[in-house]
Amino acid sequence: MQTQQELHQNDILRDENEKLRAENEIYKGALKDTLCANCTGPTSIGEMSSNDKQLRIENARLKVEVYILLNCLFIVATTKQFIFLII
Repeated sequence: MQTQQELHQNDILRDENEKLRAENEIYKGALKDTLCANCTGPTSIGEMSSNDKQLRIENARLKVEVYILLNCLFIVATTKQFIFLII
């Protein structure tokens, strides 16, 4: 008798598991189509291709480099103006 109950319980759990998997796939599909509000890119980094990841890393590195160069340019420009004011 207990074996039949266990089999029945296993069937119920299998059905529930199948429903949860289907629901999970629906949610994955919905998330796949959403975009980030800030950058309009994919919402999940895990969904990005490795090329997209590399491009984002390179983009961040270049932004830092531009920021550093602009600061250096600002320092040089203000120093030259200061020197011209003294002369």
